[in-house]
Amino acid sequence: NPDTRRPYGNEYHGRIIIPYYKFGGSWEQFDARAIDPNVKLRYNNFAGTRRDMYNIDFINMSTRFYLLEGSIDSTFIRNSAAFGGIQHLKQFLEMYPEIKKHADKCTIIWDNDDPGRLGALGGADMHFGMVDWGSIHAKDVNAAVLSGELPVDSEGYVEQSVIESMSVSPERGRYRI
Repeated sequence: NPDTRRPYGNEYHGRIIIPYYKFGGSWEQFDARAIDPNVKLRYNNFAGTRRDMYNIDFINMSTRFYLLEGSIDSTFIRNSAAFGGIQHLKQFLEMYPEIKKHADKCTIIWDNDDPGRLGALGGADMHFGMVDWGSIHAKDVNAAVLSGELPVDSEGYVEQSVIESMSVSPERGRYRI
């Protein structure tokens, strides 16, 4: 408020800031997600660094792990990272070859929208597990949790058995890289 002579607002005002921490506590990037659904620019990310995957340093690829489009969505799924939209996935698969190495343990959870469905159609070059949204109408994991379409456990994660029941095996899931 200008009457109080204190600074107010900035380009990230009214947004949730999600830092992309690296192992050891440093960060180079963040998502600034609009809270107001009427704001046209949903994400106003930090432009001062190269794009990276959210939570990539903290997933265990020796067991079932998940890749999602959105960072908020991935906070609801254990052992997951986010790639920030289908247009970035190929770049990250090249940056992190260990993901391809463990493709048989990886499930991609595309958003439940037209771009996500296009990404899920893919091709035959690389096989990952994928999620079939079935009767869920929400656009993504976050919206499905908020609407009650995806149940959460006592720690706030989507019930693992539900994710497993929605998963399509890596032999059937395809993504062209």
